[in-house]
Amino acid sequence: DKFDALLKRLGGEELSLKIELGEVTEEWKNAMQTWLNAESQFRLRVEQAKEAEDGAKFAEEEYEKWRTAHKAAKRDRTASAVAREKDREGLKNEEAMIRKIMRYIGVLHDVE
Repeated sequence: DKFDALLKRLGGEELSLKIELGEVTEEWKNAMQTWLNAESQFRLRVEQAKEAEDGAKFAEEEYEKWRTAHKAAKRDRTASAVAREKDREGLKNEEAMIRKIMRYIGVLHDVE
C-alpha cells in the first residue's frame, strides 16, 4: 500500500516536473530567440553605422577634391582673363600702329 502510494506520488511529481521542465524549456527557447533577434539587429545596426561613416568619409574626400579643383579653376580663370586682357591691349596697340602706317602711305583715309 505504502509503496503504491509512494509510487503514485512520485509518478505525479515526475509528471509535474516534466510539465515544469517543458514550460521552462519553452521559456528558455523564447528567451534565446528574442536574444538572437536582438543580437542580429544590433550587429546590423553596427554594420550600418560603419557603412554610414565610410560614406561620410568618402563624401568629405570627394568634396575636398571638388573644392581644390574649383579653387584651381578659379585661379586659372583669373590668370587667363589677365592674359587675354594683355593680348587684347597688344592687339589694340597693333591695330592703331597699322592704321597709322596705312595713313602714312595713303591707303587709309579718315577711318577710325
